[in-house]
Parts: sequence; structure tokens; C-alpha cells
Amino acid sequence: MSVLQSQKQQTKKQTSLRELKLLLLEIFLYWITVGMTTVSFTSFFTDDFYEGKNIPAASELFGLCETAFYLLQLLGNPFFGVFSDRFGRKNSILVILLGGSLNWFILSQSTTKIMVIFARMMHGFCDSNSQATASYVSDISSKQDFPKNMGLLQGTGGFGMIVGLILGFILNGIGLSNRNMFFVAATVLGFNALYVYFILPESMKTAKLTSFDWAKANPLGSIKFIYKNNKFRRMFPILYFNIIGGTCGISK
Repeated sequence: MSVLQSQKQQTKKQTSLRELKLLLLEIFLYWITVGMTTVSFTSFFTDDFYEGKNIPAASELFGLCETAFYLLQLLGNPFFGVFSDRFGRKNSILVILLGGSLNWFILSQSTTKIMVIFARMMHGFCDSNSQATASYVSDISSKQDFPKNMGLLQGTGGFGMIVGLILGFILNGIGLSNRNMFFVAATVLGFNALYVYFILPESMKTAKLTSFDWAKANPLGSIKFIYKNNKFRRMFPILYFNIIGGTCGISK
């Protein structure tokens, strides 16, 4: 290998490391908001929206919101997968963060069921940050570094979640209302979106951007892809029942 090639590889590795560090901050901030809102989300329906007067109605609204969330997530995940291939990872992450920020802002100001359900639908559709950031890591990582970098991504997200939970309990303990907690989360995600827009570089080269394929940007296209891919077809039942189990745990 020539000296010039070695220098190019070293420069590329340094650039990738810098991009990874910038991405990890976005992931950390995102998962802080997840932890914060986890503390307040369930009690929002009983204590804030219905003011503790109608627990059955609060449970019903919570169920409607979560059903709407996951239905729209089913539509949003394949959409943003194709969206990021067409418009880049940075733009995909930016739209996702703005959608999440708007969701928490609407919830903080909500006075009707329609506002609450609409906010959750929008958040469900835009809840693809993990997929978008994983694609970003794939773009900037070599085959050797990809597993390590994905581990850093997962670890940073987990740490952010823990910090968010602790912060949420502290703010809740000093009397911050659930609505104000949502407003804080909206503000943090808004700041995160500004950070991505001005600081985080795009990971995809223009030459690698593809056309927007509506056939792939929907759940049916994803199911068809899974069916045709033997490896994904074998993994699908495991992932499916794992998610079902986690969702049942949340509902309790």
C-alpha cells in the first residue's frame, strides 16, 4: 500500500470517528427525552387529562393512543427507510426529531382527545430515530468497525435513557407537572434538531442517493422483502414475539 493510500485511509477513519461522535450526542439527547417522558406519560392520562376523575376513560384513551402510535409506526418505519435513501440520513433524522418535538408540544397543550390522538399518531409515524441513526453508522463505518460502532450507539442510547429517567423523577419530585415535562422534552428535541441541522454532516454521498420507491415505502413492501430474504424470514418470528412481549409489559 502506498503512503498516499495510507494517508487517505487514515483521514477517512478520522472523519468517520468525528461523525460518529457528533451522532452519539444526537442519540444521547434523543433518549434523554424518551426517559423523561416515560416517567410522566401514563399518569398524564389519569392525573392531567381526566384530573383523576375517570380512570376507565383514561385507560381507554391511553389504549387508543398507543394503538394509533403503533399503527402509524408500521407505516412510518418503511417510509423513512426509503426517505433516508432518497434524501439522506441527516434530513431523515431532522424530520424525525421535528415530528417528535411537535408531538410533545401538542400533548403539553392538549385539551381534547383529538389533539392527544393526533399527537401520538404523528409521533408514531416519526418514531424511526433508531433506524435512521443505525443507517448513518452503517454509512460511516468499515466492516471491521461496524459492530463496535453499533455497540457504542446502543450503549449511548441506553445511558441517555437512564439519565432521562433520573432527570424525569427529579423534576417530577420537585413538582414539575406532566404537561411541563412534555414541554421540556419538546424543547430538548427542538434543540437536538437545530444541532443536527447546523452541526451533523450528511453521511451519504450524493452519488449513492436513490430514487423514492413507493413500493418499498409501505408495510406491504417490507413484508414482501422479508418473505423473499431467507435470513430475515427466519429472524422475523423472534423479533415479532419479542416486541409483543415488550408491549404487553408496557400495558401493565
